[in-house]
Amino acid sequence: MSLTNVTYLGNPHFAAPRSYWRAIAVGYGPGASITRSGNVVHVHQNFTGGFIDTYLMLDSRFTPWSSNRWTLDHIFLEQVSYLSGDPTPQYFHANVGYGPEPGSGKWCATMAYDGGTDYYFAYLPDAPSGYWLPEVP
Repeated sequence: MSLTNVTYLGNPHFAAPRSYWRAIAVGYGPGASITRSGNVVHVHQNFTGGFIDTYLMLDSRFTPWSSNRWTLDHIFLEQVSYLSGDPTPQYFHANVGYGPEPGSGKWCATMAYDGGTDYYFAYLPDAPSGYWLPEVP
């Protein structure tokens, strides 16, 4: 399934084990909030005269921790936004890529919207306790 209105920065077939993908990073406007529930990342932002809600759907097999390998073009299934409660879906342009979270260096799959000035992070589940390999830095 291809994403609506996105451009891949670099190779969309870039691959890494899920255990290396530590968060989803979203480039968005200032003052936004981000939450993850299961395989859905929700970004909310108020602006003068209204608000915007954006939803990123992740492959449900990607979200739980595993050592399975994932390519960038299979992590995100869809992205959709709604303006001020209007039920009409909007598909704003975004760039899909990857990189480290500043500070911690945790690896992220990113979706950066045009005009986004700040990054927000939705963390993915860590390895289960007692897993025999140390956590990836």
